Amino acid sequence: ALVDRLYSDAQRGTIPSSIENELNALTDEDAQMKRFGEWVQERLASDKDVAVLRKSYEEYGDVVSMVLQQGMVKLELASKASGEERNVILAAAERSFLAIATEAAGAPQYHLNLGEVYYRLGKVAEGDKEFESLLGQQDSQLTLMVAQVYRGLGLRKRAKEAAEAVWELKTQPFEAQAAQLMVLLSGELDDKETWLKRGDQKSESVQIGLLDVEAERALQDGRGKDADKLFAQIVKRYLAQNSTGGLNNAALANMRRYTLTGKVEQLDSARSDMEKALRQSPNEPIVTHNLSSLANQHGGVQILSSWIKIEIARPSGSDTNAVLGYLLDGPLRDTVLKKIQKNSSVRLSRSLAKQLQILSPQSEYGWLSEANWMSWYEDAEALQALYGRLKPLLFDDSESQESAVKYLAGELDEELLSSSETAIAGLKKQLSEARAAKHDPTIATVLLFLGHAVENQANLTRSAEQAQKSLEYFRESARRWPELALQDDISRGLINVALFKAIKGNAELETFWDRGFRTYGFRHAFLGEEFEVVRATLVAALKKESEYAQGIALALKQAKVKPSPTQWVIGKISGDSELLKLSKSSISEPHRISRYRISQHLAPTSKSAKRALSIAGE
Repeated sequence: ALVDRLYSDAQRGTIPSSIENELNALTDEDAQMKRFGEWVQERLASDKDVAVLRKSYEEYGDVVSMVLQQGMVKLELASKASGEERNVILAAAERSFLAIATEAAGAPQYHLNLGEVYYRLGKVAEGDKEFESLLGQQDSQLTLMVAQVYRGLGLRKRAKEAAEAVWELKTQPFEAQAAQLMVLLSGELDDKETWLKRGDQKSESVQIGLLDVEAERALQDGRGKDADKLFAQIVKRYLAQNSTGGLNNAALANMRRYTLTGKVEQLDSARSDMEKALRQSPNEPIVTHNLSSLANQHGGVQILSSWIKIEIARPSGSDTNAVLGYLLDGPLRDTVLKKIQKNSSVRLSRSLAKQLQILSPQSEYGWLSEANWMSWYEDAEALQALYGRLKPLLFDDSESQESAVKYLAGELDEELLSSSETAIAGLKKQLSEARAAKHDPTIATVLLFLGHAVENQANLTRSAEQAQKSLEYFRESARRWPELALQDDISRGLINVALFKAIKGNAELETFWDRGFRTYGFRHAFLGEEFEVVRATLVAALKKESEYAQGIALALKQAKVKPSPTQWVIGKISGDSELLKLSKSSISEPHRISRYRISQHLAPTSKSAKRALSIAGE
């Protein structure tokens, strides 16, 4: 508060004449800023209230740090326990933190850390009370400290609100610091660039950030080589900082380079740098998150390299999970599960995800990652236990819902279709490389990625031609590598071709699809009252298309081998009683229900997750 007041006084011209004259005597702006900063520090040093707080923190700082660290160890132990044992450890952790409440009261760092700890204990109201006590002081520095903690806890919306409030005060150096934090919290490239331009243009971080925006734009424009050169510069400049943030950001840039080049050594370098960052700052939530994600991708690449040429397929983290999922649904299931279990990178990723559940409990990543691994093993008991740990926590998905509203209104279509075109162009180049290598599993993998990219376009544009292309990609992928379980994709693809032919020109049916798909996705669009309103008209139109009957026949054939929710949805569309009977068990399998519960809890306003639970009988 004192710092803000001094800067405000300077702006109004009400600072003491002695310092004002000193500043006016200096002609160089940098020299003026330096002298003014020195004067602010002198005032802070002589202020009685600040001195009391400083003395309190210095006196108890080591104790506070030690007790907080002991408590964090207990929290980590609690993350690995369950039931009553977990409750006992959590209670002990809380006692550790409260043991120094009287001695450390008033020290901002203590209240900041205590609020963080309360959140990690699931005591949101108590945590909010600690944070609000700091925010209520209307001190820009404290507000930014709270914003940083919000970000680490996964409370991105609150972090943005706090940082933007500081930026609007226009007091340096906090205005620039707030802008830099907003860069880290920006989801869209345009927003990121806006906040970078609002920051200190002499700052190395801002300069590298603008270079990163340039690299991403090159990537969007399909100029991969230009983007790679820029990312290489970014890596070099970040590594030169020799800091936790520099190592973290260099690793992220190297991950981007890997997606462009397919060079696994760039992924190796990223892993090494991120591990160094975490060693420098143990328990740092953002780095813990990033290393878990990177290690998961690294492990997936290591596993998939047994079958495909990584330098051509260049799978991202989500890509590796997707391909592993397809293999787990096919004849290689046992082999893949053994590789997953033995892989040290996957084990590291899972360990860090569990740690993140404590460090950043409001972040979805830690919970979803563990749920994904448990789903691979179809472990209903473990998923239910995970849901039990998750249930006491409250989640705010308002940010994602804001995007969902824009998506439903079609406001994101231009951007989505443009990025999709760039991705498809890149994948076609990769497909040419794979065909030249004459390596069927690699060809199949790239075809799978290409099929999904084109299918996404078809769903947005209601294009039967695009749906037909994606179907052809899926069919060739299945022929090239039969071990990929693509039957559901092919049957869904057939239904989509028929669907887009059937609804063309019918405003009522087109509206049903647009609203249903954008709100619920393919599966759940056909499972509500909205579908019942148009069922007769739509089914009559579908029956005129040959692909409709082919899709039902393929789904029925596969349901006799391995039932799936996609087959059940096709049964609901068609009303085929045999298909419904054969596939019904798939929607209420215990592991699926537990996964639906987790998804619904993490995204409480999601209509799709809610409908999935409703259909499963919850």
